[in-house]
Amino acid sequence: MAAGVSISAYKGKTLRISGKVKEYKDKFEIIVSHPSSIEEID
Repeated sequence: MAAGVSISAYKGKTLRISGKVKEYKDKFEIIVSHPSSIEEID
């Protein structure tokens, strides 16, 4: 997780996220390169 960015701030919110989708340990994850790639739409 990037320094200064807390995932808990997004808990319960509807988000639009831009990034690359990769597989990690048999699960998919979204790689977000910058906090501006996360947009709250709720």
